[in-house]
Amino acid sequence: MISIKDLTISYDGKSKVIDSLNLSLVKNNIHGIVGLNGAGKTTTLKMLSGLLHPTGGKAIVLGHTPWNREAGFLSAMTLVMGQRNRLSWDIPAADSFLLNQAIYRISDTDYKSVFGELNDLLDLKDIMRK
Repeated sequence: MISIKDLTISYDGKSKVIDSLNLSLVKNNIHGIVGLNGAGKTTTLKMLSGLLHPTGGKAIVLGHTPWNREAGFLSAMTLVMGQRNRLSWDIPAADSFLLNQAIYRISDTDYKSVFGELNDLLDLKDIMRK
């Protein structure tokens, strides 16, 4: 469950990047954020993951205020941004993920479990080796 009330952020104290965002998302649904470049999509996600502190408003994510960065929240929250630098252009995505597994020292058991779950959820089997 995510509940957002009047969430606002301003970097210079004047212009509001996000101005009074109100949103309620329910568990077990898939949601997407769509908008033009500069609309505040990434900024919103960074606030909801606790990476940025808003200048106003409230948010509850998984029962926590994200920017308080409580241990219970941090252990339950993951944010993956769609940046291409996580995948190598020269090798299949599956091999890029194996490289990241080694870099971040993720156990084989954890890697196989999460990789399999996401592969099934996102139905990527046919393109993972391309």
